[in-house]
Amino acid sequence: MDGREMRQNFIKVIGEPAGSGWLDTKSEYSFIDKGGIKVGELMGLLHAEQSISTVADQRRYNLDAQYIGLHIRNESSGDYIIKYNNGSSDSFPVFRPFTNIVTDNQTSSITIPERFSISDKLIQFDRITGTTTSAGAIDSQTNESTLIASASTFITDGVQPRDIVHNTTDGSIFSGYVLEVSSETALITAMFEDADGSITKGWGSGDTFAIQPQGRKQLVIDPPPSTTGHTVTVYQIVKSLPVFADFRIFGFPEQYSMAAVYFAASIYKRRDQDFKKADSFFQLADNELRLIKDASDTAYHKGRTMRINMRKRARI
Repeated sequence: MDGREMRQNFIKVIGEPAGSGWLDTKSEYSFIDKGGIKVGELMGLLHAEQSISTVADQRRYNLDAQYIGLHIRNESSGDYIIKYNNGSSDSFPVFRPFTNIVTDNQTSSITIPERFSISDKLIQFDRITGTTTSAGAIDSQTNESTLIASASTFITDGVQPRDIVHNTTDGSIFSGYVLEVSSETALITAMFEDADGSITKGWGSGDTFAIQPQGRKQLVIDPPPSTTGHTVTVYQIVKSLPVFADFRIFGFPEQYSMAAVYFAASIYKRRDQDFKKADSFFQLADNELRLIKDASDTAYHKGRTMRINMRKRARI
């Protein structure tokens, strides 16, 4: 399902018309997006690799905002791992709880770190401001618009999909989300009117903007590396790209889309303090995921059932 189809299904499921006082386009997309994130979190559907260059004696490194959890484990020990390349060979530090990192207090850097952990980023990114340098009219087919600012450095500044963006031009009342970071100077955004969240808008030349980055996680390498320029690869379970426009999709297989809609309905009803319906929709989403998993497991194991030779059983 794309964004338009998921919105239609969401409205049908909750049984309330758009414009009911609780719902508007921006809110519908917001609930659906949260539902999609929940599906990805529970099922571990989407994976990515993030490469990080080390700095001598630096322990903490920022993870992408799309990070949900770790992905690859050591086959023998079951520990999560990352890959550490020193320029000539690979090693695989293992995950340890952050509490262990703190209490062991290993501050002296070494050539090849032995372990790592994940922690919240203690100091969040600063708000990013600027002025557009050309118009980015809204695409009537997709509800998307491009923010172009030639003096900006969006990639360097760490702008990520789902960061909140505001048009702060005098008299403007539009805000929305970053959908994609196209380059250092261009973002694809979805913008909505703050009053009712329904009217979408593009960017004019000379519009001022403010971007509020999301909270982030950090990779904590222990002990810290002693060398600059080594490469760390973090294998991650990640969120999909956001769906805040009609023709966008989550990117995971189609059969999971209805579970995302049910999770969205559950989150909506919980906000509405209708906890009975919220629990019911959550159960529907869970059932959808169970059916998909059961069907997948059955197909994978078809013809591979265990057979026992009764004649060769050892006598007791």
